Amino acid sequence: MVPGEILMVGSDPALHRYRFSLESASRVELSCESAFAVAVHAGSGAVAAGGARGATLLSPYGTRLGRVAS
Repeated sequence: MVPGEILMVGSDPALHRYRFSLESASRVELSCESAFAVAVHAGSGAVAAGGARGATLLSPYGTRLGRVAS
């Protein structure tokens, strides 16, 4: 995540990144069926997104670092 971005999750298994101008920056597939939680680590910029039956850990650049699925 970089300054000026908004992260959103919802009923689809994806994390959406938007710029403040509301242009879509990217879409990253997640390991959960639907996501309802997002956390950003202030020091590293890593992002964790989780929800129904799983969670995904992403680098600040959107690369999938790991996942947990149940």
